[in-house]
Amino acid sequence: MRNNCVYWADIVNDTISRQCLSDGSQGAEILVKTNLDSIEGMALDWVSNTLYFVDGMRTKIEVVRTDIHYEGRMRRTILDSRNLKKPRGIAVHPMEGFIFWTDWAPGDPSLSRANLDGSDVKRLFVKPRVEWPNGITIDHIAERIYWVDAKLDYIASAALDGSKFKEIIANDVRVKHPFAVAVFKDNLYWDDWEQKAIFTADKDHGVEVHAILNQLAGLMDLKVFAHSIQEGNNSCGLTTNVCSHLCVGLPQRKSACLCPDTMVMKNNECMCPENKPAFANGTCPSCQYVLNTCTTEQFSCSNSVCIPRTWMCDGTNDCGDNSDEMNCSHPHCPAKLFSCGDGKCIEPYWRLKKRDLYISSPHVLIIVHNCEWFRGEFRCAKDSVCIPSTWRCDGEKDCADNSDETSCVAVKCESWQFKCKNNRCIFMSWRCDGDNDCGEDDSSDEENCTVTHEPTERPPDMPFLPTNSCNSWMFTCSNHKCVPYWWKCDGVDDCGDKSDEIGCGALVPTLTPSSSTHTPHSFTCKENEFRCYTGDCILESWVCDGTGDCPGEEDEENCKEVVRCGVNEFMCRKDGSCIHMSWVCDGKIDCPDNSDEVACVRNNTTSAPATPSCHSGFFPCDINLCLPMVKLCDGHQDCYDGFDEGRNCNNATTKVFQVQMSVGDHRTNSSSLLLVWWLPMSTNAPLEYLPSICELNSMGKWINSTWTSDFEHWFTGLKAYARYNMTVFVREKDNANKVFPPAQYIAATTAEGAKSKVNSCGTITTFPADESSLSLVTCVTGIPRYLRATLEMHYDCLVSTTVPSPPWNLTVVQLTSSQVQVSWMAPAQPNGIIQEYTVFLSPPIPPLSRKTTSDQQSVVIESTYKPGQIYSYWVRARNGAAESNDSRPQTLLFDESSVIGSIQGLVITSKNDYSVVLSWKPLNKVEGYRVYPRANPPLPRLDSFIVSENNVTVSNLSPGMTYVVEICGFRLPLPEISGLNGTVLKQHGTTVTLLWDAPKYSIKQHWEYGIYYALNIQELFDKPKLRTQNMNATVSGLEACESYVFAVGLVGPLGSGPLSSHPYSILTEFNPDAPPKNLHATTDPTNETRVLVTWQSSCPEMDTAVNYSVTIEELTHGQSSTVTLLPTTNTTLNYWFNTRHGGRYRLSVRTGRVHSNSSRVVEYTAPIILPPGQVQVLPEKNGSYFVYWKETKLPDALQGKK
Repeated sequence: MRNNCVYWADIVNDTISRQCLSDGSQGAEILVKTNLDSIEGMALDWVSNTLYFVDGMRTKIEVVRTDIHYEGRMRRTILDSRNLKKPRGIAVHPMEGFIFWTDWAPGDPSLSRANLDGSDVKRLFVKPRVEWPNGITIDHIAERIYWVDAKLDYIASAALDGSKFKEIIANDVRVKHPFAVAVFKDNLYWDDWEQKAIFTADKDHGVEVHAILNQLAGLMDLKVFAHSIQEGNNSCGLTTNVCSHLCVGLPQRKSACLCPDTMVMKNNECMCPENKPAFANGTCPSCQYVLNTCTTEQFSCSNSVCIPRTWMCDGTNDCGDNSDEMNCSHPHCPAKLFSCGDGKCIEPYWRLKKRDLYISSPHVLIIVHNCEWFRGEFRCAKDSVCIPSTWRCDGEKDCADNSDETSCVAVKCESWQFKCKNNRCIFMSWRCDGDNDCGEDDSSDEENCTVTHEPTERPPDMPFLPTNSCNSWMFTCSNHKCVPYWWKCDGVDDCGDKSDEIGCGALVPTLTPSSSTHTPHSFTCKENEFRCYTGDCILESWVCDGTGDCPGEEDEENCKEVVRCGVNEFMCRKDGSCIHMSWVCDGKIDCPDNSDEVACVRNNTTSAPATPSCHSGFFPCDINLCLPMVKLCDGHQDCYDGFDEGRNCNNATTKVFQVQMSVGDHRTNSSSLLLVWWLPMSTNAPLEYLPSICELNSMGKWINSTWTSDFEHWFTGLKAYARYNMTVFVREKDNANKVFPPAQYIAATTAEGAKSKVNSCGTITTFPADESSLSLVTCVTGIPRYLRATLEMHYDCLVSTTVPSPPWNLTVVQLTSSQVQVSWMAPAQPNGIIQEYTVFLSPPIPPLSRKTTSDQQSVVIESTYKPGQIYSYWVRARNGAAESNDSRPQTLLFDESSVIGSIQGLVITSKNDYSVVLSWKPLNKVEGYRVYPRANPPLPRLDSFIVSENNVTVSNLSPGMTYVVEICGFRLPLPEISGLNGTVLKQHGTTVTLLWDAPKYSIKQHWEYGIYYALNIQELFDKPKLRTQNMNATVSGLEACESYVFAVGLVGPLGSGPLSSHPYSILTEFNPDAPPKNLHATTDPTNETRVLVTWQSSCPEMDTAVNYSVTIEELTHGQSSTVTLLPTTNTTLNYWFNTRHGGRYRLSVRTGRVHSNSSRVVEYTAPIILPPGQVQVLPEKNGSYFVYWKETKLPDALQGKK
């Protein structure tokens, strides 16, 4: 909402895009366009300016930054297949630092939560609570999550930690296959595939269900946008420059700095591959020596540039440092070429007829006088200037002496063309159109015209060209018609099939309304709505709710005496009135809008639980509540329907005993926990208690102690720094068969520092398997699962130690010829806080080691690896007391063929005391080789260098010392476009034609070129505005008398290359049809109904007087008028006109020519007449109604008028 941008995923093209709606001048922007397969959901972190998205096929949740435009946008994988199986919906909570997602994994569905950096993953709900969890959202007011299940057909909510689960709507025909869900204020919204509709209901109780849109096939995601939703902050938003690349919020107002996937964190700094620092903007160098290497068919220049070997010794400085022209011998030229005196080989048609002058240099070849010029060119008679042959006899004077237009053979024009007296051919539709199109000194196209044609909305249909191939300066329509290229994107359907107006973007001035005031809204609001001063309508229930919903926040005025509904009250949806909750669904309408009786399930009684889904130890209450059994028959009504204090409370047999607990923290150590409990009520009955414990996340059994009359128990023999779940059963001492299951569980963590200790195994005892016996059989997190069976009292042998278990799931991946990435999982039993890891590599012996911090579980090991050698890797973990054993080692056979630059057959061919000569097998598709000599201290570091052949001499070595030489191949980057030049089209001062040279590259390709242009260098690099496979382009629709910067670069098919190093600057010229600039409409400060319209001429200096036509459209009554001003050479102009209160006007200006282009459109709204506000209708006892309202002030000009 802050940037007014909407984000979407295109599942056909596999892209993620956004459209910012600030002023309408920006086009859609692609944020992610690579490595996407199936985007299931997206969520925006508006604080950190990041976008999270779910890729179901790739089983990933990733994040990108939205506030930068660098390639990749700092893309980072947050969660992968280790935590995801079939992810679907996603929601983020920037203030709390959480990310929530749903997963459809067959047999293992889940709704999970993690921190925004992907840490601390918790599965909040699993099967059978969820089956096909779909959309998920966050209610930032209540701090709850809402989700839908498409198989169980319900909508539910829970607290952010998964507690306080509540089904909102279930077993309802309007929730048959819900897909997405959203929450705003008191309302819940969802869409349903089977119903093909969008519904809304009360978010707390699921009442007042109704459809707001119907007959919508293929419904997918659903979002509610409001400024009140995207509020709040975290440590990333409170402090600037917290992180260099990615900043994400964490719980407890903390934050984390992350690196993109292509970088690694070292010493709190994001480093590029090969441990190279990033650029100032955070990106990595685009040319890495391992990845960007020259091929064997290329020559490696001394400046690291790669060129084809065929360009060596050709007399042209292709490298830029002339290294390709050094040490050259001149061989005999091929039979088809001519051999110059300096050894240069040229085409035979460059050969001179006579002994004339030629100049040859490494850069140019200039031939003058009496030459057979390049094929396809014509030489002017007087100054020997050469022009393209196509310019000969085209009716235009291109040679200074007009020799290109003399001795011309009669030109034959096509049937659909008109032949001018100067032999020029123009379109037949240009004849008698009021413009001189034949050229200077020839107006034959406007002679003998009986009628001067007025312009139509669309020029007459163009006849087809004789063939399907259009000239280079023409645009090919989808129907194979050819039209001038400058007609494309001119707002007129010249093709007849509108293909010349497709994909125009911002090539022509967009007629974007720009108004100085807002367009007024309708002032009629519906029943039970509140009208803002601006005319906006909001629900009355939004009035005095603590959030300003009107632009002036008048809905929160005079709210001191307003009392919101209480906990036991229901608020009617539209008027905000409060009724008691027991009145809801009682068969009687109590709310004016009937919202208390909507979506009610009839024929329910309070004699049975409403929902039999509560855990043992709890009983169902009302629609979706589960309360501890101790609240049954305790003399206090907790259920709205009175079920807990109903007719079953007439005897003492319904009495339930459950305890409350705490942990004695002052007596907790690394191997024991003290549990203390008490009864919340008084009783004279003798009771016994059974403490029970289970290690969390262990999937182990609950370990029961023995029955005791004490109110505390010491659990011993526990693991160090492990988390345990504890509870207490209660039974009557005189009735041992009746056991009361617990309703409270408490978790605690043992301390660090205890020495190794082994407990003896416990014994097994059982209780009768009657209806009251319960057994705790598994313990993962939260409340355990119960089964009716014998209660086993069994505990396994527990080992408590300070030594952490080894890291596990070790993986190794070869990255380059000198780098291997090692990753692992943290110890399953850390027995303390892990402080560091040590990674080992062997060979050599003793092994190499590298330490890393506890927050890193992946590291890149750089070494001098040998091809075909088997390497072993293992990791150890250390906590505050001890170091773990070695992890299970992983081996890697180093593969020299999997990485560009790996060398085979490296041998020493000769050596002496100061140098060594190496050779190796040549690599395919490399341009050269980089040589890295290395020596260990105290010897100094040696410089690397480049060779083009598969041998090298390494010199300046120290006698008797050991050196390591690393050799890698490299390839040639994409070439830069050269020879760019352009001219302004003669007939159109705002149309530019561009020409450039074909790129030099060793691989033959049908190149696609991107044309970039802008009014400044900063905007030049945004994106190409035109694409073409020709080596020329025509750019039209430019502004007059503006200095444009043009550049050309490769955009396909091998990727995007660099732009022209020397952008070409062109100043457009005056065009009498060009639109005026900077149109504005401002109100007279002394008279609010008088408006000043100002604009500027298309050029800063006007030599020709121009008259302007001002068009004013009054939109309310559909009236329009045009005023034509007298011709003038002024550059700043204005026009005054009067408005009426409440009127809406559309303004535009153009020159007086019939073909002129209009300026951008400006919409102006006159001062409005505010209607009375805050209308209230109150019923009287006699059946009449009392109406009152708040009067608004009339404008001064209307005072006293009726």
